[in-house]
Amino acid sequence: MPDLFKHIRPNDDFVDIPGYEGVYKINRQGTVISLDRISVCKDGLKRKIRGKVKTPSISYDKYASVQLYSGNDNYKNWLVHRLVAMTFIPNPMNLPQVNHKDGNTLNNCVDNLEWCTASDNIVHAHQQGKMKRPKEFYVAMGKAAGEKHRRPCVCVTTGVEYPSLIAAADANNLRTDAVWNSCRYGKAVVRNAYGLKKFKIGHA
Repeated sequence: MPDLFKHIRPNDDFVDIPGYEGVYKINRQGTVISLDRISVCKDGLKRKIRGKVKTPSISYDKYASVQLYSGNDNYKNWLVHRLVAMTFIPNPMNLPQVNHKDGNTLNNCVDNLEWCTASDNIVHAHQQGKMKRPKEFYVAMGKAAGEKHRRPCVCVTTGVEYPSLIAAADANNLRTDAVWNSCRYGKAVVRNAYGLKKFKIGHA
């Protein structure tokens, strides 16, 4: 490997990330690298892009993410733990979420991850003390608030799913109406003390 990768251990076997074969690889510890490649510019000229280790961004709630180029000048933000699970952990039941077994969201080693349902993830978050109130509270409050507030939603920024808009608001220290407005207007963003958040109705 080039000097850029000299800090990576020799036994860190890298595997192509599904959907990004020949462009990005990841190992079982969650390190993402890009590969040397030739890029064709808009003017038709070709240029060589040298591979590198992707430095993850860390969100305020301690999730690591990287941006991967998907062609046509488009980049997609991926949570590192989801890339590890997609690459190394079979998901025959097509479960929607990935859980950190030890509760440490920065421990993205494959042995610390498992596919799970949204409900399982919420239960685990309660056990780790990461949500303020029991799940039954969010369901009951969602019913009381009406149809729009009891629908499940997902934070587009982090990929975390919630059983209702009220649960999302409570977990992120936001007003329920602010989360609803983000879902309703699509491109709208919610500002809080930790930065920007986007939400949408449904699942990731």
